[in-house]
Amino acid sequence: MAYRNLIIPGHTTALDDHPEFQVIALSNQPLTVMIKYLAERTPERTVFGEITFISVLEYCWTAYFVEYEDIRETRAIMNLG
Repeated sequence: MAYRNLIIPGHTTALDDHPEFQVIALSNQPLTVMIKYLAERTPERTVFGEITFISVLEYCWTAYFVEYEDIRETRAIMNLG
């Protein structure tokens, strides 16, 4: 799987325990994936950030507390559409 770390100028996602994750999809079309998060909070202001990925062909959501099957073994039964 190809990925890269993103540098977010001036802010971090570390303050947000529950970012908003939105997937916008049409049948058999690339996806748009949006992540909205709390970037900064001070008594004077609250700043939210948004990261948007367009033309996404595939994404995978994983959690640290779950054991997953080998994706190669189950690829054939996971067709979309």
